[in-house]
Amino acid sequence: MYIYIIVFLVSCSLIALSNKISNKFFKKIIEIIAVLIPCILAGLRALSVGTDVQVYVEPLFNLASKSDSFLDYLKMSWYRVWTYKYVADFELLFNIMVYIITKLTHNIQWILFTIQILIIFPIYYGIKKFKQLKNKEWLAMLCFYLLFYNISYNAMRQFISIAILFWGTSCLINEKKGDKKFFLSLILGYFFHKSALLGIVIFVIYKILKKKSKTNLTLTLGNHKILVRKIALLLIIFLSIIFIFNSSILINILELIGLNYYVGYINGNVYFSIGKLIKYVPIILIIIFEYKQLIKNENSYFYILMFILDILISYFSTVNIYAVRISYFFQIFNIILFPILIGTTKYQLNKIINYVIILLYLGTYWYYNFVIMGANETIPYLLFK
Repeated sequence: MYIYIIVFLVSCSLIALSNKISNKFFKKIIEIIAVLIPCILAGLRALSVGTDVQVYVEPLFNLASKSDSFLDYLKMSWYRVWTYKYVADFELLFNIMVYIITKLTHNIQWILFTIQILIIFPIYYGIKKFKQLKNKEWLAMLCFYLLFYNISYNAMRQFISIAILFWGTSCLINEKKGDKKFFLSLILGYFFHKSALLGIVIFVIYKILKKKSKTNLTLTLGNHKILVRKIALLLIIFLSIIFIFNSSILINILELIGLNYYVGYINGNVYFSIGKLIKYVPIILIIIFEYKQLIKNENSYFYILMFILDILISYFSTVNIYAVRISYFFQIFNIILFPILIGTTKYQLNKIINYVIILLYLGTYWYYNFVIMGANETIPYLLFK
């Protein structure tokens, strides 16, 4: 497991170092090296590291190697667990990537390396668009590494999609004309994994909750003024709870936008569990204590809602353990929320306490999930042979 920790720390240290370099050329070189290191680690791993490598990446590589043309490759299939898997059932851009890398290199390690590039680079350059994270990019990347890096060894197609959509959302949030880039990322993400259509939900929520929207107006109730944006936030949370604990509504929505594949993840009774909520308590407490300062941050309502939706959707794991994959599209914004939580407080002591709590939270989360529980089958790390 130590190889992961070493790579995470080296990468984050180089990112922090790049912020101290004034020369743009050398700054860019250090940044590229920093984000390439975890990609190289992914490319050098054995095929047994990461569950889905042998489920579909290796079979696709073998078929691409045997094929005479791309069209011939798309017509191929293989037999697995009592059924045939067809190449054409996988998303077009993923198939194109596998086919081209296979024909150019004849080496599956290059495919694993390329997959990680398509994940890490959009994440990092998406993070860089957030001005409030200036000089904290290393912390946001550390959040990504400890929350998602090991998962991305398994849910590879989905995480390419998530990374591209995250970059698109960062454009939406931080650029005046970011809508076009967002929808471009939505289209690109869709052709790596169809679940990118969940980005439509993210887009609608952002437009409702963004600081400069009409929801920034206030309503006067007696002697109290209440932000319409706050009412919208509470209403979305309320509706989300109804949808989740009455999944038939959500099933109809998923079927409507073409995500029938996920219906099996949520088709059943969702049960409330205190245990599932406990793991979020440290972050919830920081949000509560820093709330007054936090809401001064632009788009804070959006980040808070993404965090809440992650918690709520995780309850679908009481129906199907793979349902947690839906929550990744919302959970990814924790890599922005957590660094912001550290920086919101006015007091240095509180900032140190928040740092300690969040770093301990991330470290415990990583160790419990990936080392103790063995999630995504990434530990022990093994080199390819």
